[in-house]
Amino acid sequence: MNFGKESETIEFKESTGELHQAIESIASIVNKHSYGELYFGVKDNGDIKGQIITDSTIKNIADGIIRDIAGINQYTADRRINFVVLT
Repeated sequence: MNFGKESETIEFKESTGELHQAIESIASIVNKHSYGELYFGVKDNGDIKGQIITDSTIKNIADGIIRDIAGINQYTADRRINFVVLT
């Protein structure tokens, strides 16, 4: 299965090991478009790689987004981020 291409509002990362880079990318997307989608477990070419995750993985992603994006942006009420981890 292939998710297609990254776009100005969609970012792919192969694993949550790229969380820091993912947060930087999604912050740029959200600052420009007020909306973004972040997919973990997807290669740059859109092919699904998958990833084994735990509840703490999801919490770490959400906490990182809240801490690193919402914490520095006063206007987060108007911004929306969706993230998906493909397993």
